[in-house]
Amino acid sequence: MLVLSQFHKSAFGQFRVVLSVLLHSLIFGIWQRLIWWLDKRNEQILKPIWITDAYEQNTNFAAILGYCLGTMLMKTGRKLGFAILAVSQGIIMIIILYTSTKEVSVYIKHYFALNEAAMVVLTACLLGEYIHPNCRAGCIFLQISALRFGNALSIILHKFFYFDTIASLCLFVQCISCLCIGFTQDLKPIGDMCDSEDYKLVNYENGSNKSLRSYSRTSTIYNYLIKPIIIITFSFILSEGSGRSTSSYMNFFETKMSDISYVYYSDLIFSIVFLISSVYLTFGGSFRSLLFTMGPTAISVLGIVSVLSFLQANTIISLDQYLIPCLIFIYFVAAFFVCTYLPTILMAEIIPMKYKGTCLFLSNIIGFLITKISIYVFPHLIVNVKLYVVLIVSLIIVTFCLLVLYFILPETRGKTLKNIEERIVNIGINICFQNIDYTMDNEKYICYPKLTDGNKFDCFE
Repeated sequence: MLVLSQFHKSAFGQFRVVLSVLLHSLIFGIWQRLIWWLDKRNEQILKPIWITDAYEQNTNFAAILGYCLGTMLMKTGRKLGFAILAVSQGIIMIIILYTSTKEVSVYIKHYFALNEAAMVVLTACLLGEYIHPNCRAGCIFLQISALRFGNALSIILHKFFYFDTIASLCLFVQCISCLCIGFTQDLKPIGDMCDSEDYKLVNYENGSNKSLRSYSRTSTIYNYLIKPIIIITFSFILSEGSGRSTSSYMNFFETKMSDISYVYYSDLIFSIVFLISSVYLTFGGSFRSLLFTMGPTAISVLGIVSVLSFLQANTIISLDQYLIPCLIFIYFVAAFFVCTYLPTILMAEIIPMKYKGTCLFLSNIIGFLITKISIYVFPHLIVNVKLYVVLIVSLIIVTFCLLVLYFILPETRGKTLKNIEERIVNIGINICFQNIDYTMDNEKYICYPKLTDGNKFDCFE
């Protein structure tokens, strides 16, 4: 009963954090799509991200700085981190109101890339510490769903309001939500409580103890630093490498992005996909099964498109000009975006807090390099290559990456509240619901505070 009462007592606090993060993501999604409308209004249509130019190079560099900033703020303190983001958003809001939008549009977009990256770090790690392990992945996918829904919502809003009005309002709400998130927390950094001598690890099944500090350092670094970086690298190759090669050849988004209905429905579809994924992960689904529900779909679509492209290239059949691009779009929905956000989930779900900063920094440097390579190399390589050759190569890349991820990706699976209650009763241990899972020697452990007076834990006081 003590565990259940503590769960209900802390449920409101968890709900408040999740609600604040969702609100911020929704508003940020509106702001994100408005950046594109800003370009359109000023007749400076933003080129697809895989087109080589100085803007993309600077924006990617700003994103890397954002990840570094988020990692630094995560180690410094949550109040300070969110306060800095709130102040920066306020400054940009003032610039929008009192400066020519056209003159500052490029700088706003660079700020957007930096701010988004920092928010991804802070909110994902905050959810990773604050939310119960069985709900973390679902909460992060829910956050992404809110972001994509905000993208779709902005397309409706821009028809009724001027850009400056909506952008300023969005930034104002972001300032408030950042302050709400930050100042509902305490002063300590976002950190790993199991790194303290006051906490210990208890086996889920038999209740045996294990000290995190006594665990093999080499094995820990491999499982929680090297292994996630391998997973993240292949995820980036899967999304950036194969996706950009196919898209660069088709030049699909460059011709279709001006279609308002296409942008709206694509954002809406992505939002629904992540919403369904959130529910699936929260109530028992695993990363593996989610990835390999999307993965075979991607392989099937790429296989079909490869065959159709080969038949059309040899004048065996004649196809509508938009058929293959639409099929490639299905591939994006099935694999591209899910794999793009896999590193974000890994930050909060698999990697302990003490390794998150290092792993996050290294993995995003890797992702940055892969992105730059794909931007500069793929368009030049495929100028004189048949489409079906590019598709077949992409198919091989996708299949290989999925096989690697299948054998290395941990079987992280959510559990319903009933399962959690039964397990706690069975092992006879009271556990803080917001603590962190560890997998050691293929056995599941949970971190909880040591006894203070023989009856209560520190986190219950």
